[in-house]
Amino acid sequence: MNAHKPAFSERFYRGLLRLFPFDFRGDFGPEMEQAFKEQRVHAQRDSGKIGLFRLWWETISGIFTTAPAEHLSMLRQDVSYALRMMRKKH
Repeated sequence: MNAHKPAFSERFYRGLLRLFPFDFRGDFGPEMEQAFKEQRVHAQRDSGKIGLFRLWWETISGIFTTAPAEHLSMLRQDVSYALRMMRKKH
């Protein structure tokens, strides 16, 4: 039973992805994780610790700006759908 335990960086990134709406994570989460793994390898290889720091900084700031926008987008869609359904019933 050699279960692969994800590295701290992978677990932390997955935790950050939980800031996105569930449906968004289902649609894009695995691809985002894979892209981040590849970026992390390249950043470390090409620029060392400074490259990793820069990648984490850009990733975290990007998630904290994008995730709320995704939640708002989904809320707009839900409200729009609810209003359409209410109009249909009346």
